[in-house]
Amino acid sequence: MTYSQLLTGTTTSNALIVELGMGDGRHLCAMSKDERNSNIHFIGIENNRTLYIEAAARINTDNVVLINDSFENRIRDFENEGIDKVIMILPDPEYIDRLYYDDWVAVYTNIFLKLKKLGTLEIVTEIIDELLQAVSETAYHTWAKWLLDTFIKLGFEVEEILNEAPCNYSSICLDRFRQDPERIRIITLRLFKPLTRLEIVSPECT
Repeated sequence: MTYSQLLTGTTTSNALIVELGMGDGRHLCAMSKDERNSNIHFIGIENNRTLYIEAAARINTDNVVLINDSFENRIRDFENEGIDKVIMILPDPEYIDRLYYDDWVAVYTNIFLKLKKLGTLEIVTEIIDELLQAVSETAYHTWAKWLLDTFIKLGFEVEEILNEAPCNYSSICLDRFRQDPERIRIITLRLFKPLTRLEIVSPECT
C-alpha cells in the first residue's frame, strides 16, 4: 500500500501501526518482518534525514511506508480514529519533558484523536539526573506519576506500566541506555483510547 492508501484505507481487517521518530528503523524492521504475512501495515516517520536513509536501507518489506518529515506535520494527515497503534521510543525531550509540556500537549491530543477506539499509544521514555547521579526511587516515582496523570487528563487510560523497555525493543539510544540502569531510568507506558471518554463536570453552585 502507498502512504495515501494507508491514510484512508484502513478497515477492521487492515490494521495500521505508526512509529513516530523511528530513528534508524531497527525496531520497525523487526516488527514488519514478524508481521510480513499478516494484514498489519506500518508507517515510520523520522525527521532526521541521515537516520531516515539508514532506515530505508534497513527495511525491505512491502508492508512498510517510510516518511522523512516531522511527525507534528504528518499526524494531522491521518483520519480520526484511523490508527490502531502509535509507538514512540525515547522521544526527544521536547516531546515528553515536563519543561516543554505546553509545547507538546497538542501533539498527544492529536494522537488521541487519530487512534481508533481501544487503539494504543506506547511510549518508552527515560529520566536522567541533572548531575548524572543515580536516579532515586522518589524522583523516579514522582516523575512516573506526573506522566500518568498527564496522559489520563488527555483522555487515555492505562493498560500497563513497565519499569523498563520491552526486551524486544531496540534503538540506538535505548541499547546504550540499558547499560546504565541506575543513572538512566526507563519507563514504558502502554495507554489506550477508551470506548467512551468520561467528562468530569464540576457541580453547579446552589
